[in-house]
Amino acid sequence: MTCPKSGNYSVKDKKHFSCLLNLLLVFSPIVFILLYNSAKAEDITITTYYPSPNGSYDALIAKRFSVGDVNADGSINASDISASSGYLLVADRLGIRTTTPQTQLQINAADEDYAFPNPGSTARGALFIRSTTSDKETGITFSSANSNNAQAGIYVHQDSAAGTHMYLATTDVYATGPQVRMTILNSGNIGIGTTTPTSKFHIYDTTNMPAVPDVNSQAPFKVSDGTIGILMDANQIESVGGDLYFNHRATGGTGKNVILACGGGNVGIGTSTPGGKLEVYYPLNTSGLYLTSPGYDTDSLNAGLRFHSTSDSGYQGDVVLYHRGSGDPGLDIWGYPYNSTPSCCMLIAHFSNNGNVGIGTSAPTSNLHVYDNSTGSYTDNALKVATGYGYATFGSLNASWFHISTDRPAFYFNNPCQANGGFSTYSSRERKKDIQHLSEPEEDKILESLTKMQMARFRYKDERFNKKVHLGIIAEESPDQLLTEDKNAIELVDYISYAVTAIKAQQREIKAQQSEIEELKKEIRRLKNTRG
Repeated sequence: MTCPKSGNYSVKDKKHFSCLLNLLLVFSPIVFILLYNSAKAEDITITTYYPSPNGSYDALIAKRFSVGDVNADGSINASDISASSGYLLVADRLGIRTTTPQTQLQINAADEDYAFPNPGSTARGALFIRSTTSDKETGITFSSANSNNAQAGIYVHQDSAAGTHMYLATTDVYATGPQVRMTILNSGNIGIGTTTPTSKFHIYDTTNMPAVPDVNSQAPFKVSDGTIGILMDANQIESVGGDLYFNHRATGGTGKNVILACGGGNVGIGTSTPGGKLEVYYPLNTSGLYLTSPGYDTDSLNAGLRFHSTSDSGYQGDVVLYHRGSGDPGLDIWGYPYNSTPSCCMLIAHFSNNGNVGIGTSAPTSNLHVYDNSTGSYTDNALKVATGYGYATFGSLNASWFHISTDRPAFYFNNPCQANGGFSTYSSRERKKDIQHLSEPEEDKILESLTKMQMARFRYKDERFNKKVHLGIIAEESPDQLLTEDKNAIELVDYISYAVTAIKAQQREIKAQQSEIEELKKEIRRLKNTRG
């Protein structure tokens, strides 16, 4: 059959219409049912057999068109065409720019060159959906099985004032229909769980994560493959073999930091409720905070922990805690005084592996070894023991003397004290003031007072180790000059001086008595000589 190559054709032209059918019908019998725009519709069924002639036409006009067994009832008849105008129905596959479509719709797009990242409004691509009304939505949707309702889709909101927004929607409740899961705004912000993202990538989720999550826990953002990481400007967050890595992989690998909680809040390791900027919690018999260093360097601030105040410049006021790997192994605490440089740091304390503790020395030879290398007079700052009531200090007086002092009226010992060299009290005039010598009547009064004092035997109530019976006086029965300010103890130096003064007065009395005896002896001899 030969068909004209151009012109418009009506269904009433049987010759021309049969040419049209021969063009479209190639394989086994196919029924075309065309309803024509005329006063009376006319149905024509034409069967052709292979081979049939082919032809081309400039224009074909029909209200509705059907190809194949559209309703899949096993036959091609009037039920395969729509009752409404404007429908094109295809039973199997539709190809555009291809004669062998591999899916229900295949478009072989023409090659185009786009200028990315801004391809322009005329770069319409292979499939173009045109919106006809301003500030309205359109989209591509998907249904559930055997349903005419949309259950998922890609929606576009064309806003003439703000631009174009895109939404990706799915559903887990068919009665509800699609719910927006991802939003791409005209600004380029992407939102998951929110339709108003305020940053380039904004995730919002109200899921309550467990305090100790596992691989099955729900979370707003989850990476479950142990080989996948997140890379942000050479900063890496990665999970490898169940371990979590925070790394900075800048060129050279130095000079960059990993910073946590800079804007506020606390960091917890092993706890979900940290009480400070950094809190490390760990069960008993496990390792808590584990620090390692490549070696030992007394001037290095990179080994261990450094405590620094941002109000100070440089190293001033810093304290460094690190492990000593050589010499006397252990833990060192070094300090940097104010107005100093790293070259003049000083050792504060050293904790040896053998249990000894050194203050001012890195080689303690006892459980507590305090060393002060200061020189001069009254350098009693080597050791100070203080309470809410007072303090006592220990240090060197000079090259020959060791000094112990307190701000309390006296030292108290609840057991006897022994010393190989004995105790001495300063008596130099240079250390005394308000000096007044006693008169003989005052000395005689001390002697008289001493003769009235009673000696007693006793034991101390809080003397734990010594059961010896002591001999001495009772404070409440003694003169005030012998007692401490609280009148509970005796001043030993005053007590000795009191006895020496009494002996001096007694010696003067004895001397006077001896003089009187000598005079009496002379008188007796004179009387004897007179009688004789």
